[in-house]
Amino acid sequence: MHVMYDRMSLLVYVNDKDISRNIEFANHYFKNSAVQDFLAGIETIIPDSIHSEHNQTLLKSCQKIRESLSKIDLSIYSEEITRIRQSGTHFITFDSNQYPVQLNDLIDPPLLLYHKGNLMDFNNCVAIIGTRSPSEYGKQLARTLSIDFVKKGYTIVSGLALGIDTEAHRGALDAGGKTIAILAGHIDEIYPRENLPLVQEIIQSGAIISEVSPFVTTHKGRYISRNRLTSGLSQCVISVESHGGGGTLRQVTTAKSQGRPFFVCKPREGDFKPAKGYAELCKIGAIPISTAEEVINYLKNNAPLSENLKSPAKKRSSVTSLDQF
Repeated sequence: MHVMYDRMSLLVYVNDKDISRNIEFANHYFKNSAVQDFLAGIETIIPDSIHSEHNQTLLKSCQKIRESLSKIDLSIYSEEITRIRQSGTHFITFDSNQYPVQLNDLIDPPLLLYHKGNLMDFNNCVAIIGTRSPSEYGKQLARTLSIDFVKKGYTIVSGLALGIDTEAHRGALDAGGKTIAILAGHIDEIYPRENLPLVQEIIQSGAIISEVSPFVTTHKGRYISRNRLTSGLSQCVISVESHGGGGTLRQVTTAKSQGRPFFVCKPREGDFKPAKGYAELCKIGAIPISTAEEVINYLKNNAPLSENLKSPAKKRSSVTSLDQF
């Protein structure tokens, strides 16, 4: 039987599946065309390259994806890919030279990133995060930190949420620097809608990034999954103001698991809610700071980030676009 599919549609679909997010699958998918042919239905027998007792995780991923592929029509992905390209979105694949090298070291890297804005090297990034309901002091501190980092050549990474995220992005832009917004949903699904004008400014000098297609529903779990990219791209994570628990705590916990240094800004005296969040983050190892200079000095004087990463970086291929598939 002749199976109609194209490799780009197959990749977009597979990238949307949580079961494909492991480093072994990412490496094998791009290195071995037999894996792609098997998933697409051209090969009915599992390739020897993945049928190994030493590769059970990869084997299970392939089997689950193959099973799910029998229930969908990949043509809808082909149509969506055409629309996305026409909207000015770039596709950055796992084996592309444009793929952020920092994400190579995640145990569950995305196979594909959706990108709008400037193509950059993603080096020298710091993540600034915090509560959606900050004090005026917290807002100003987030902007000040971003401005100071930008002046030293850093790129600000955050999640586009209202509150500290917005102030961090805004500070970077005000200083004429670059900022990257990591979205939980698809790249055309801007949330909150109030930040649409901010997004337009961001893509003029920085970028917005997503890892999922429009066929993936945005839910609470997507925000948690997004955290690994925010800290994964960054040399460190800085919590400006947190009221304890919530998304900030999950983001800092993710950074800790990835070996990224994480910092927390000292609260203003008398601010009860920020003081509570500050204490919680300090308990799990956050480093107290008041200025960007303290963070920069720490990054310069401590072991390089590469010494803390979980797995060796893969060799880059010359592929820069899935148009070559």
